[in-house]
Amino acid sequence: MLTSTAMLIFGLVILVLGGEATVQGSLNIARRLGWSPAFAGVAIVGFGTSSPELFLSVQAAWAGSDGLAIGNILGSNIANVWLIGGLIILFSHITKQQEAVQPSRLHSLAAGLALISLALFSLRDEIPSLLGGLLLIPFAIYAYAAIKEASAQKKNQEKLPDAFPSLRHGLLLAAGGLALMLTGAEQVVAGGQNLARLLGMPETLIGLSVLALGTSLPEVVATIVAVRRKEIALATGGIFGSTIFNSWLILPLSAIILPLSIKDNLPDLLIAPVALGFFVLGTASHRVYRFSIGLACVVCYLLYWVFLATRV
Repeated sequence: MLTSTAMLIFGLVILVLGGEATVQGSLNIARRLGWSPAFAGVAIVGFGTSSPELFLSVQAAWAGSDGLAIGNILGSNIANVWLIGGLIILFSHITKQQEAVQPSRLHSLAAGLALISLALFSLRDEIPSLLGGLLLIPFAIYAYAAIKEASAQKKNQEKLPDAFPSLRHGLLLAAGGLALMLTGAEQVVAGGQNLARLLGMPETLIGLSVLALGTSLPEVVATIVAVRRKEIALATGGIFGSTIFNSWLILPLSAIILPLSIKDNLPDLLIAPVALGFFVLGTASHRVYRFSIGLACVVCYLLYWVFLATRV
């Protein structure tokens, strides 16, 4: 018990250090390449912080643990948009200038379609390898459109001062930060899994709760750091990017390895797009209502955990 607790604390410390480095490195890369902070959030923060979900879900599928694989993905999506998205809405005071550089509709639309496409599987008892693998097609289309959009934005790049950090510096800083966050998340997940098994939790619920929250910790930390620096577009882009990567890349790869049984995950498939709707509503709403919607998102996530407890 003490060893597991120590692993949790050690992992959280490393996560915070890595989050600071990742956000700063992402901003430097964006400036050097002429990307908007929103696209940097999607491409670097979104994809980079989804690496734990990728490794854990693919490894779980390879080991035949489809409950852990699908539970981790679905739980991470819900944590992304209700917990992390709620924190963004709750603690951010977006100025008109910051609102103008929010992620384009391409990313929010793709995230919505990704979650809806997963919800459609609720009509079945499992996600077969073939149908799951077909989700790689919309991911490829989205990636092409996103890169094309980023290339168009690059034409408006402003000249940077000579003293501005180099691209190499930004890449090393972001890569080092992501490595720290992944190491920290691994420690937190390992400690959390040990504690959950000591408490007698079943495999699917460990995936939906402990693994999902643990592998979402890099997104949580990166979001808090970005919000503290008032880089709201970077944080919001990370939410959309992570949701898209989870649904259209990580899940298809897991399903190709092992058909994923979803008969125990029907509520989670349907909750995820509703949760994203809350987040999008909060980012688009008037500032007067933003605090209430953000608080509602966080409360809904806490209630979701209560709901998980009833399924033990």
